[in-house]
Amino acid sequence: MAFISTEEAQTLEIEDDYYLEECLGCESGVDYMGPHLGKDGLYHPFCCTRAAEIERMELQINAISIESK
Repeated sequence: MAFISTEEAQTLEIEDDYYLEECLGCESGVDYMGPHLGKDGLYHPFCCTRAAEIERMELQINAISIESK
């Protein structure tokens, strides 16, 4: 059995949220925002709520502005 450090285990746990194929909140039809979020506090990449779309646009705009500096 391979030894995994605590930091590596935490990284794997965070990455697990992003490798789910569907947003659990969208799939279950929950209106509460909690199930739509990952452990890092950002919306799931495949979340289809309006708030998630706005967040993705803001992140893209921030990334573009950082690249242009």
